[in-house]
Amino acid sequence: MSAWRRRALQLLPEYPEIIETADTPMFLWTELSYPFSRAAEEKNTDLLQRIFDLAQWCWKESRYDEAVTAALIGFYENIPSHKEHWWTIPRFVSSADFNGLDQVFRYFLDEVQFAELAEFYLRERKLLEKDALKTKKKNEQSCPPNSHALGSFVTDPADTGSAPKASGSR
Repeated sequence: MSAWRRRALQLLPEYPEIIETADTPMFLWTELSYPFSRAAEEKNTDLLQRIFDLAQWCWKESRYDEAVTAALIGFYENIPSHKEHWWTIPRFVSSADFNGLDQVFRYFLDEVQFAELAEFYLRERKLLEKDALKTKKKNEQSCPPNSHALGSFVTDPADTGSAPKASGSR
């Protein structure tokens, strides 16, 4: 069994038929677009986290070029073209990854639209970080030492002082 299929089954056990019948990673991402859209509409952050985890694994850890390409083109590239899905980006994509996906996110957007996405990302990311700090402080007051809550969005130490780039060429 291929590594991308094995990883998909681990992260998304509720979709064995989609995963097992996918001939290629691109076909998998095409078929996962429906569960992703439904999860975004329903604000199912657990499922969304696992889908983003799979996309990140394909992009950053897979040694199979087709899995990398499929995650970038079949998943990440499509999110900005659906404004109702924008809210998922600041929640599940670190600032460093947002910058790394800059050209991918721009593919279906013009410069004005991408600038709007980048502004949205920064604004929402700041709110999520602020909420995470409040939750952390609250939990530190009520929990024993070494017990921390970082919130329910992706955190990355590289995010400190990192902001997405709003300008540049396609």
